[in-house]
Amino acid sequence: MIEKLNSTVVNEVEGISVITTPFTDNDNELIEIGFLNRNGNLELNDLGRVAGLLFSIGQHSVSSPAFLLVKNLAEKYNINIDYDCGVLSCSINDVKNYDLLLDFIKVILSVHIAAPEVKQYHNITNIVRPTVGMDDDSH
Repeated sequence: MIEKLNSTVVNEVEGISVITTPFTDNDNELIEIGFLNRNGNLELNDLGRVAGLLFSIGQHSVSSPAFLLVKNLAEKYNINIDYDCGVLSCSINDVKNYDLLLDFIKVILSVHIAAPEVKQYHNITNIVRPTVGMDDDSH
């Protein structure tokens, strides 16, 4: 173990540093984020966990609500989506730019929390479709 800060643990695993957050995903596993420091650039990735989440909840198609959530957050926070490897990543040129690091972590945590809820909401709204402006006499 390299460092422990308020229940957040940073370990090195196979040459990659891994931040283990105190937050759990949909499968009740701790959410982790990988990073490397290469020549002064901090390279972050989600270790493929978001893609795994989307597949496990059946929201991996590009038109699904949870996927669209991920896509919108990635665009907003300049996060790359590698469709071939199933990884969200970003590169930070200034390792002391903690705002970008925190933004990346915030997006990953938000997706893990919100995606299953977005799926549930989408399923409910597909089952119950309100009929606006219709009453019993209009049938």
